[in-house]
Amino acid sequence: MERNIRVLLDGREVYGFSGQTILDLCTECGAEIPHLCYDPRLSIHGGCSLCMVEVKGAKTLLRACSNKIFHGMEIYTDSERVKDARKATLELLLSNHVGDCRPPCTLACPARGDVQGYVNLAAVGLYKEALDLLHENITLPASIGRICPAPCQEECRRNFVDEEPVSIREIKRFISDWGLEKDMVGHVDEIQENGHSVAIIGGGPAGLSAAFFLRKKGYEVTIFEKESELGGMLRFGIPEYRLPRHILKKEIEWLLSWGIKTKTNTALGKDITLEQLRLKHDALLLAFGCWQSTPLRVPGENLNGVLAGIEFLYDVNNHLPVEIGKKVIVIGGGNTAMDACRCAKRLGAETVTVVYRRTRQEMPAEDEEIEEAMEEGINFIYLAAPKEIKGHDRVQQLVCEKMVLGEPDASGRRRPIPTGETFTIEADTVIAAIGQSPVLHMLPS
Repeated sequence: MERNIRVLLDGREVYGFSGQTILDLCTECGAEIPHLCYDPRLSIHGGCSLCMVEVKGAKTLLRACSNKIFHGMEIYTDSERVKDARKATLELLLSNHVGDCRPPCTLACPARGDVQGYVNLAAVGLYKEALDLLHENITLPASIGRICPAPCQEECRRNFVDEEPVSIREIKRFISDWGLEKDMVGHVDEIQENGHSVAIIGGGPAGLSAAFFLRKKGYEVTIFEKESELGGMLRFGIPEYRLPRHILKKEIEWLLSWGIKTKTNTALGKDITLEQLRLKHDALLLAFGCWQSTPLRVPGENLNGVLAGIEFLYDVNNHLPVEIGKKVIVIGGGNTAMDACRCAKRLGAETVTVVYRRTRQEMPAEDEEIEEAMEEGINFIYLAAPKEIKGHDRVQQLVCEKMVLGEPDASGRRRPIPTGETFTIEADTVIAAIGQSPVLHMLPS
């Protein structure tokens, strides 16, 4: 073939033939173009878009595998624009690439833990190495191994083979408990200080995790916590029968051993202000959690005996006196509702009933939590929503409206639709556990 097509390739003059692709010409001339999908024996359908190049006069970058050269074409394969585009394309490909390099269990993990890595290390008895690998992404593995809803197991490929997943959460717990028993929670690196400081408001799981990863990067970190102890929702929101306090305490002590400073009994807006923190630190991180229960917004919710789910659990976990009746109703279908109903039963309630506006299938709580609640004698009423709370000074009855399910809403679950038909349940305590949000009144408007 006659090479009579003159092309300027990265500033040098080269010649190609009619019908030749940019990628083919670049390969012949030693200009390396990355690509994942091109093969000269195959026709081009779609493409990875990693082989983008810049051509003078073209409005957009062009794919080198599918575009042909023409006389006088000026091609740039290594410009900053090209590099940025390839980097963005590769990151997009890897963000949801389900394969051996990015297994579905890892993609499902909010912390992006190396599931295959620590499971395989544990399988051959390398527990210390497995724990070190866990700590690269997960700061409190022994605690998380007890309470995590385990989205990784829902995506585990063994579901298609064994009809059940690898017990990833339990393996995580085993590895971490081994470390606690051997007094080998984890190693502590020598920190290379970078001269910058960060204040973190909130000593819960988010604040502790941020402090750990920032400290590893050399930042001086101070956690400001309004409670007397660190742990946040892990300590004050989750019952001890699910997460023993000594486990959480040991893991927090290990995190602090990295040189993280703490100031407990220090509340933002009361004991310290944002302006004071700004003067002393290079950056601030707000991580004070969601401690405000969502109100029911029904008549009678201000009666005595109506309790907010998060506040109820806080009092229980702090061993504070909690006034609870014999007939308890918990409204909601999440894990907070499950914790609240099981705690109410443990506090001596004779009957505890969970009222949920959808069906069991749509409940966001873990199946395990629901089944254990049932085993403990908790009653469930589905397709019912609170309409009114009745009583004289104190709760006496809950009026519910029957619901039916309609089309899916933004959450993907079928939307509950009121029917207009009501029924009444006798009760002396109602616990609202329908959601929660952060308390923000201490922040400037």
